[in-house]
This record gives sequence, C-alpha cells and structure tokens, in this order.
Amino acid sequence: MHQLKHLTLTTLLLASLGIVACSGDDDGGDDTVTPPGMSLQQQAVENGQVKYSDGAGLTIQPTLAIDVSGASIGAPSEALPSGFAPADYYGAVDPAAATGWWDGWTYINSTVDGTLPGADFHPLQAEIMDGTLAPAGANGCATLNADFTDGGTVTIFGASFPVCVISMDITADTTLSNDHVYVLDGTISVGVGMAQLSGGSPASSATLTIDEGVQMFAAEGQASSLVITRGSQIAANGTRDLPIILSAVAVDGAGSITGDPTDLTDRGVWGGLVLSGMARENSGDTNGELTTEAAPPDAERWFGGMNDSDNSGTVRYVIIAESGYEFRPDEEVQGLTLEAVGSGTTIDYLQIVGSEDDCVEWFGGSAGITHLICNGVDDDALDMDEGFSGNVQFVIVRMGSDNGDRGIESDGNGSNFDAMPFTAPKLANITILGNPGRADGNTSAILHREGFRGKTYRSVFTDDTLKGGAFESGCLDIDNVLPTALAHYDSVFNCTGGPLIDDDDAEM
Repeated sequence: MHQLKHLTLTTLLLASLGIVACSGDDDGGDDTVTPPGMSLQQQAVENGQVKYSDGAGLTIQPTLAIDVSGASIGAPSEALPSGFAPADYYGAVDPAAATGWWDGWTYINSTVDGTLPGADFHPLQAEIMDGTLAPAGANGCATLNADFTDGGTVTIFGASFPVCVISMDITADTTLSNDHVYVLDGTISVGVGMAQLSGGSPASSATLTIDEGVQMFAAEGQASSLVITRGSQIAANGTRDLPIILSAVAVDGAGSITGDPTDLTDRGVWGGLVLSGMARENSGDTNGELTTEAAPPDAERWFGGMNDSDNSGTVRYVIIAESGYEFRPDEEVQGLTLEAVGSGTTIDYLQIVGSEDDCVEWFGGSAGITHLICNGVDDDALDMDEGFSGNVQFVIVRMGSDNGDRGIESDGNGSNFDAMPFTAPKLANITILGNPGRADGNTSAILHREGFRGKTYRSVFTDDTLKGGAFESGCLDIDNVLPTALAHYDSVFNCTGGPLIDDDDAEM
C-alpha cells in the first residue's frame, strides 16, 4: 500500500537549521516556515499539510469514477467537514454507481476538446422530437416582457420555435417559458444593482425565472452576457430531463437566428453568465465594493458588500457553452463568473463546455457549487480569488489536448497576502483529468499562491489515462507563501511530471 506522505519536521530540527517563520495571521496565528533549498510544495508535505497517495495504477472508469484499488490505496481517513454530502470515495463519481451523475443531461460532442466520454448527445433532442418540449403556436414575446421583440422563428430538431429578442435590461420580474427561444442582443443586466451603493441597497430588484428546457442564445461575436446584478436573482430551474442551455448563435441585423442552435461546439463567441452579489471580498473599499472586470467596454458595474449569506438565486441543471468572449485585450468573461456572491445562492448540476477563458471564477464571496463539469476550457477550471470561502463538492474537470492551463488556480490578494477575508474554500471529491492543454501553457493540476488557505478532501489529480493525455508540469505547485491553514487531505496524485512541481519558489 502506498502510504500517505506525512513527515513533520520537529521544532528542534527547525531551530537547528536556523529557519525563520513568515507572518500569516490565520486563526490564532498562521506562521509558515521554509527550510533552505526546499520548495513550498515540498515543505507542505514535510509539514503534513499535504497528505497524498501515489495514484500510479488507478483506473478511470467510463463514468469518470476513479478506481484506486489497482493503486493499493485504502479508504479516505480524514472526515469531511459539515456541510458536505457523504462520499466515502476518491474523486467526483461513486465507483459503485452504474452511471455517472453527469450522464443523460450533459452535452457531448466528439469534436469538442475535452468532451465527456460516450456517444454524441444533445440533451434536448429527444424531448423536442417527441413533443415533450414543444413550441408555442404563436409568438408571445410581448406578453412575457413588454421589452422583448419578435425575432421570427427557428427550427430545432424539426420543431419551429418562436424567437424573442432581448435587447434591453430586465428590471421587472420576468419568466422565460420553454415554448420560445431567446436571443441576447448585447449584455443584458437583470436589476439595477450595478451602481455603487456605498453600503446601501439597490433601488429595485428583479427575478429572472428560466423554466426547464429553455434555450437562450447570445448573438455570437460580440460582448453579449447575462448579468444578474446585486439584489436581483436568477431562478434557472432546469431538470435532468430538460436542462437549460445558455450558448450563442449567429443572428442577422434584426436578431433573427441564422446559425444552427443545436451546435454548441464553438468557443469564445459570447461572454457568459455573471452573478454579482453583496458578499465580502478582499479588494474593495470600506463598504466591500469594487468595479468588475467582467463589464463590457465603456461600462462600469460594481459588486460586493458585507452580507456573506446574500442570495443571488438558483442555477440548477444548466449548460453554458461557447463562452469567454474577449471584450478587451486579455479580458474575457468566464463560463460562470461569481462576483462576491453569497452562500444563500444555489448552484448544482452545471456543465461548462468550450469556454475560451475559465470555467468558473470566484471573486470573493461564499457561493458554493456541487456537481460541476468543466470540459476543455482554455484557461483554468476552478479559479478562486479575492477572499472566496465557499464549499465545492463533486467536480469533474477534463482538460483538452489543445485547450487549458490549470485545473485549480487559487489566489488571495496580489497586493496583500494577508488581506481578509482570506481565500479559504473547502473542496471535496474533485476529479481533475490532465492533458497537454494550450500550446503556450505549462499545464498542471493545481497552483496555490498569494496566501491561499483552502482545504481539499478526497480528490484526485491525474493524467487523463482514459484519453491518453497528461499534464505537462505535474500535480501541485505552491507559490509566494505557505500559510499553515492550507491543507490537502486524502489527495491522490498521478501526474507524469510528478506529484510536486519542481520549482524553487520559496519566497517569504
């Protein structure tokens, strides 16, 4: 059996080496130590902060469950914290389950870099063809919202759906029914919480309800995004049989659809979904507010506040495809951008496929996610910044052979590694499958830096042996500083480049 690495340097040895502690200021003290010539990731193992098993010999099942019996690894030893679902196995999928939890509602296309295993599958095709998801007999856009306009019709799997064009912000409660198809003409904000509030509240709010099976497409090739501003909510309630699809399609000057709405294989042709909340982050003013990088050109939008339990709504059984449009040089919108979103928000069963930037990026806040799929995103899968502190469980990341950078990139505050709130999420049952990724990258499973203080449980970071790919660098890299609060429990590392990335970044 491959034993967990848990070697702790004694205080006497540290003193004999003349090792000096670096400040960190975590709960009751957060000193870090760096033995001379030892990288931070090596030190983390020596300290017992990173306890990993050698995953050589593990098997990736077609369900994307991880079978570690061939690696002679025993059951996880560290208990999951409160708030997590029971899962006495490594990775995101139960190896004893007949099918993966992602099966039957996710989009699969063999031409997508980093796609899921199995035959090509559009999750609404059968339901449209058998009439379960049927179009309205006539265009009723104006009855849904007086600002919606008629975009003609579009044929999807043989059914002719009326199209509603959304070109104005949504400031009143609105429901999108699944008997119409929707086109976002530009970036659409829900509510009026984008202004600086200086500790106050938005003047009014709105709830955008998106029924199961709704298909919404941004006009491709422009800075089109759907933004839920502070104080407003999204109620995107898809189901396993009828997930919601948010993607992009070619349109003409009148907003009529000219492209194929069943093809979700493009990349970076619209922005993505943005939720802005009133929770804390660590880069704002005295009211916790700052402007967003996810705003379109010539626009200013604020997010943040002091309410960590803020509720931006529900995103459940949703597919976000073809996102990551570059609206300014080197500035893109992620598949899902969470800006200081509070823990009252529910995000469960989400697939993000083909993002030209990150899969999900948190800017502070405490909004957790369960059951997340990231397929072939071009940058990072889980990008955590500026004081994010939520719980994340059951995540599958499949890096592409030509797209992708890191499975996890986690940062504190680049100007002040001790800025509070700390970036200190809890992550459990994560599966990250490695591939070479984009040509100019040096792909790896994990990068922790800038005082990241998160904890990871029962997770697997491995080359994608099912597909024949591998990370270029290895599994784990820690840069800048090593707070004692950072920890990996029951991690399984199986990277050709090694469990620890070979660098000498041991800055104090």
